[in-house]
Amino acid sequence: MIHIMLAIMKYQYGIKMENKEVGDLLVTEAMTHYHYTLNFWKEMLSSRTVADVQALTMTCVFVRWLASPDNAWSVTNTVFSVLMDRRYNYRPSKPYDHSSSKEEILEQELQKRLFYAVLSLMVKLNGRLGRPMSIKREDYDVELPRLLNDDLEEAESGYEPHQCNYYMTIPIAQEAEILLDMYSTIFALHPTIAYEEGITKLERKIEMFSRGLPNLVSPEALAKGRVNSMIEAHALWLDYANHDFQIKLHHPALCRSRKPEVINRNLEICVKSSRKVLELLIKIWENESTDATWAVITDAAAAIFTLLYALWERRDQTTLDDWSELKTIIDGALPVVAGIATMFGTQTIFNDQKL
Repeated sequence: MIHIMLAIMKYQYGIKMENKEVGDLLVTEAMTHYHYTLNFWKEMLSSRTVADVQALTMTCVFVRWLASPDNAWSVTNTVFSVLMDRRYNYRPSKPYDHSSSKEEILEQELQKRLFYAVLSLMVKLNGRLGRPMSIKREDYDVELPRLLNDDLEEAESGYEPHQCNYYMTIPIAQEAEILLDMYSTIFALHPTIAYEEGITKLERKIEMFSRGLPNLVSPEALAKGRVNSMIEAHALWLDYANHDFQIKLHHPALCRSRKPEVINRNLEICVKSSRKVLELLIKIWENESTDATWAVITDAAAAIFTLLYALWERRDQTTLDDWSELKTIIDGALPVVAGIATMFGTQTIFNDQKL
């Protein structure tokens, strides 16, 4: 756990360093820590201790930053199978209560956090790569983690960010469950629900998800500039997740309806959310809170090409002002995409380029 944590920290510092020489050195050190942990891979997979599952989960987090998504997919699905084998997908046979010891409470909550962390990574990787889900919503009943005070002196609730830094990850787990429903129902190989009915149900879920966000990081607070600067990055990423979901749900390439009104509505929603995704990526970049991963780069590409597609589809009604507006949006986003790609280690033709 210590070595993989050092790998995560050094890698993140390294790729964001302006001094390339120092940054490359930190990345090299990070990879050395990571390769050292792989010596224990076999033992960790066969172990049944919570600590080893923690180390495996942290490895899933680290491999997200590697250039090939197949590596992250392979590692994450392997670790998820370990969680299933350890029955982390089920509620504890003896859930804790007010009479339980602090150690029992913390262990059960930690197991919940591990399950939902790997579930979130697995769902997003499998979905983006067009691969089937490793689990359905009906296959697990473990509750979402609770907000516990990170001090750990007492197993008590801690609802403020300074008390429970994990509060941000609970909405991410909720969003992953909605994505799981989407990939397992309307976009499954054999859909289990009619397309338009499924769209309506999922829209309600994402609306409830957005409304249920803590006031500290709600879209309304973000829009009105009421988000504390210390947690602004969290609010930006949660708003980003909402609009990214809308693009995936309504994307023209996945539309299974032939009704013109449904097709047009999907396109309108995608255009609005694509603009918002690019706008949020720029703000996140300015906030120095960028997540330099393959997934973020593909999200940006999807948003850009969706906007281009929408204008082309409506070329008979498109004006020069529309093209000028699109050019402004993409010219503002491309340097950010180029910066993320450079941090990610991808050679890009976008550097210093304009549309």
